[in-house]
Amino acid sequence: MSKALTQVPDANRVARASSRKKVTEDGRVLATSFRLRENDGGYLSSNWIEAIGSADTSAIPSIASSYTEKIASFDGTIVIVPVGKAKEAVISSGEIITIDHFNKKSDPSYSGIFGLTVDDMKIPEILAAVSASIKV
Repeated sequence: MSKALTQVPDANRVARASSRKKVTEDGRVLATSFRLRENDGGYLSSNWIEAIGSADTSAIPSIASSYTEKIASFDGTIVIVPVGKAKEAVISSGEIITIDHFNKKSDPSYSGIFGLTVDDMKIPEILAAVSASIKV
C-alpha cells in the first residue's frame, strides 16, 4: 500500500466486519470486535462508508457484499464506528487513534483504525462503547 493515507473526516463513519459472537443479543458491540491480532498489520481494517457516496446506510449492502467475497466466516454482522466520536472518546482516555483511508483502486472505501496494540483492551472497550451493530 504505497499511496499516502488520508484521514477519514470526523463527521463520517467506518464499517467493520464482525460476528454474532462479538455482539450481544440486544445489539451491543463487544470489545472483541476491535481486538488487534498479530497478523492484522498494525491496524484494524474497516471501510469508509461515505467514500462510497452515501451519508445514510444505503452503502452498507455494498460493503457487506465485499465482506462476503473476502471473509469466508462473515455472518452478516457489521459494526459501525462514528469516526469523530470514537477519536474523541479515545483521546479523553489519554490515548490516540487515527482512522485513515488507503485510497485503493480495488477497494475505494478501504480504511484502517490505527493506534491499537495486540495486548490493548482499553481502546477496544472505548470503540465498542461508541459503536453500533447491524445485521445485513
